[in-house]
Amino acid sequence: IMTQASSPETPMPEAPQAPPVPLWRRWWQPRNPLFWMLVMLNGLNAVIGVLVRLPDQPTVVMVMLGLFGISNALLSVWLLARLLKAA
Repeated sequence: IMTQASSPETPMPEAPQAPPVPLWRRWWQPRNPLFWMLVMLNGLNAVIGVLVRLPDQPTVVMVMLGLFGISNALLSVWLLARLLKAA
């Protein structure tokens, strides 16, 4: 049986990779409309939080504000996922 002399394996040079995008850069996208929707939803969430803390609110108003707050938070999470996926 004949064996070939194997040459030592030379490592292939790695292709240059783009530097990773910092996390804040993925969130801060002022040219993307999703970013501004998130900013507005966060402002609305702050207003809802203040309204919930007001004294002497009827129960119906508190329930409505709670539902708006929860739906606002879920919408914000969904939009944030889309914004990060687009980056």
